[in-house]
Amino acid sequence: MSIRIGASCVCDIGGSTDDCLVDEVRFEKNDRFASALNWVKHDISVGKYVIANITLGDRTSFLSLSETDWRNWCNHVVYNIVKVGANPSNCRLTIDNEPMEHLTKEQYRNYVNIAYDEIKFRKGYKFLIGAGNEEFDLAFAEGNMYDYLLETRAQKLCNFDVLDIHIQSSCNTPAKLKRWKDWMLAKKAEYNIKNISCTEANWMDVATLEGYEMLLSQCNAAEELGCSDFCIVFITLSEIERYQWLSFIYNNQVRSPYWEDFKNFIKSKKPIEKEEDMEFKAIYKRGDRGVVVKFIQEALNVYLSLTGSSLEKLEVTGVFDAKTDTAVRAFQSGLLLAVDGLVGRFTMEKLIEVSPESFSKLIYRWGRGER
Repeated sequence: MSIRIGASCVCDIGGSTDDCLVDEVRFEKNDRFASALNWVKHDISVGKYVIANITLGDRTSFLSLSETDWRNWCNHVVYNIVKVGANPSNCRLTIDNEPMEHLTKEQYRNYVNIAYDEIKFRKGYKFLIGAGNEEFDLAFAEGNMYDYLLETRAQKLCNFDVLDIHIQSSCNTPAKLKRWKDWMLAKKAEYNIKNISCTEANWMDVATLEGYEMLLSQCNAAEELGCSDFCIVFITLSEIERYQWLSFIYNNQVRSPYWEDFKNFIKSKKPIEKEEDMEFKAIYKRGDRGVVVKFIQEALNVYLSLTGSSLEKLEVTGVFDAKTDTAVRAFQSGLLLAVDGLVGRFTMEKLIEVSPESFSKLIYRWGRGER
């Protein structure tokens, strides 16, 4: 198993370090836009994954914003992050931060749908789009917002690809964490949820052993549930004293004695990447043979099991046959990739994410000279 660990609130009031694997970068409609864009450019240059949060900053302006203005703002953010190197393999999007503080769940759903329509359909960008980003307890206090999003999505009344959840004070004890895990497991089964992410986590002092261990427990729980990301509310922080207890680094000074240990923890959870000397073909298609095709078939079988697909599991023969082609197309459709039956870069990366264990086998086989 693996999970990308990194920072939340980047360019809002927090920051990050190059030890992180993912950053949730805030794009607010204010003078911090250029700084957010620089964060995205830097993160991509050092190999980080980016979650670009499209919000407004001045939350009261949501209700006075016209649909055209919201469409234009979403398009402006995406157009600019693409200019600095963002693409669907190194970046995805998410809509707003803690929306229940200023919107009803119905209003939020509307903003999500407009953003999805503008980005995916009108402009044709292939980025995954997330929704949620609400403190778990507050979501329930405000009319079961997460349930509402999942129910309306199942009814095809709400469009999003990733369920983004905040687990801060809602999950800062073992009992609270178990409650979230139980709820999440039930919803995964009920709604066949494939993509989950923790876009904000931790509400304990990471300079204390109790706080640090609770943070690790949150991360391990997220990994067990299959979350792709785990973004800590503050990795670094400057000048905001009331929140310094949440940060590993405050005013450029390490304040937690567990920072070095946590950097090693981040590395240990890093998703497996293709080794530099593994020169794969650009595209694998029907008729191809070899150990890479075996990996494709093994990873597809994992996906079919996870999603409860009606398709039969594939025989791992190393031959890209008609059944493998059908399974690839189902995989691409389920992850909103281009459905062409061709395993190119984006499809291959998603297969690795689905089954890092199968990819480890491929690395072993490759190392033995099997092709």
